[in-house]
Amino acid sequence: MDNKGFVMSGLAFLLIIPSIILLIVLVNMINLDDSSNIMMTTDTAFHISGDVERNIPILTRQTIKETTENVVQTGNPVSNSRGVIKNRIQTKMNDLISEYQNNTGINIQCNILSVDSSSDPFEVEINSTISVRKDNISYNRNVIQKVPIIGLQPTKMFSEETHEFNEIPDPLPFIKCKNYGGLKVNMGRITYGSTLSNYLSKKGVKNCTLYENSSSGLYIKKCPFDPYISHGNSNKSQTLKNCIENGYTHI
Repeated sequence: MDNKGFVMSGLAFLLIIPSIILLIVLVNMINLDDSSNIMMTTDTAFHISGDVERNIPILTRQTIKETTENVVQTGNPVSNSRGVIKNRIQTKMNDLISEYQNNTGINIQCNILSVDSSSDPFEVEINSTISVRKDNISYNRNVIQKVPIIGLQPTKMFSEETHEFNEIPDPLPFIKCKNYGGLKVNMGRITYGSTLSNYLSKKGVKNCTLYENSSSGLYIKKCPFDPYISHGNSNKSQTLKNCIENGYTHI
């Protein structure tokens, strides 16, 4: 091969180099794009899981509120309340997730495993599992949440924000006094008339007539005055008066 042949071979090789570089860049761009898509998908699944988790306390409070309001109206206790409330929360969650899946095409599952009491008597403990699948990416987690049953909170369903009074009524007076007369509810308070006096008389409580026309708070509100023994201190009669007027709950 003469010198001209070497020159032509060299020029051909030099022409190939840009093509190789361009191919390498193109492959890297494709890999980078795939990696970005995976990251975006994973991030989406993570945020959706967080949305589901944030909605569990909202649905729990709604369910407990609806259940206790039914007891207030009927006076009938709920048999196996943990199981009943668990199933009702699950039904609400299924409906919410179904609507969300129809709008996004993302596969979501949330299983409410248990509803139980918490170390704080003003909370319930919800145990659940959350699974989100998008394309080939899945995100799974177990969640334990302590949900307060007191107070007034704004609610947010996924991206739709709603504000409502979701204070939870105390169902116990309506169960205990069902067969001893009627109870009236007015302005967030229970008025007993002769009902409580009749109930206490049946239980053999002395001086039960003192409870004629008594009243108590309708909603569950944790008493802020602690310890409870301080209510009986003669120097703190204002504490007791404040507690009674506000209808605070003591457990």
